[in-house]
Amino acid sequence: MVPWRRSGTFSEGFSGLRRTSDKDAGRPDPLKHFKLMQRQQEGRTSINQSILNLINCILGAGVLGYPYCFKSCGYVLATCMMLVSLLACRFSFQLLLYCCQLSPKRSLEELVEQALGTVGRKVVEVCTAALNMGALVAYLNILADVLSSVAGTIIPPGAEPSRSVYLAGVTICGAFPVAMIVRDHKVVAAFSTASVGLVVLFAVVIVVFAITPATGALALSATHSWRPNGLLVSFPVMAYGFTAHPYYLGIYQNMQTASFKRMSNVTDTAMAFTAALYWLVGMFGYLTFRSRTAGDLLRNFGAANVGGARGGYERAIKLCYGLSILGSVPLVILPFYNLVLPLLGYEALW
Repeated sequence: MVPWRRSGTFSEGFSGLRRTSDKDAGRPDPLKHFKLMQRQQEGRTSINQSILNLINCILGAGVLGYPYCFKSCGYVLATCMMLVSLLACRFSFQLLLYCCQLSPKRSLEELVEQALGTVGRKVVEVCTAALNMGALVAYLNILADVLSSVAGTIIPPGAEPSRSVYLAGVTICGAFPVAMIVRDHKVVAAFSTASVGLVVLFAVVIVVFAITPATGALALSATHSWRPNGLLVSFPVMAYGFTAHPYYLGIYQNMQTASFKRMSNVTDTAMAFTAALYWLVGMFGYLTFRSRTAGDLLRNFGAANVGGARGGYERAIKLCYGLSILGSVPLVILPFYNLVLPLLGYEALW
């Protein structure tokens, strides 16, 4: 959701989209303005903004599942799994960077095409789009949960809309406008910064709740340090949590004075920050809700039996996290353009 790619990005409009035929040669180019914007922004992303871009690519709805992973596996085993996933993903990023040094290709898809041919590239594009489709469905469900929680404090009991109405509302009035409107690089960069800031705020609130003395049944709930029977449930969530491979080389190509060392430093900083954030939310989210920890941590916030100031705080932080998810929607839909645009006679974005 930031102006990364040198060869046309969604965040800067439909820059770089050209008809694959020459029938329209000599006609005015309606995309001239967007192409000019794209050329002006090549290689202009600062180091700090590149770090934020990568953090925002890595972060997402996965952080909400970490407390449940800590509950399922125990906090020691979950921490070990998180470190293994972190190191494996860091190694794969390093391999991508090495390949980029050895090849003139600028994106993961182009590298795959060089190594495996056109069929291999199409397979990767379809798999990436399918993965992002799942992420988009998760985002819409999270936004629907947030909207229903906030609306429940306003709408009288018994008059609440159905879940399908909430899903339609967040899709039509939230995700779709953001995906269509947020294209300018400055707006997208602001969305990226705000999204990361809201997730950090969410982590801080989780830590504050965890150090608050528990009462009632939660105070009597035991915590576990090692539960191998939850390994198969938790490992896929943690492994997915650090992935950002389709966007990684785009961040590298659009970085100011890009070099192998600079990008390695950006990667190390972003992944260390993300790992710390994941661990804080996972560990302290588990310590906060213990046996009641849900697979989606937002379901533990703003419950009907939580009133007073804390209930208001929980619903507010739930709304903030929903806004951070909304800011990630343009990034998630980007791979679909590579599948749809060639069918319409345009070249892919990269």
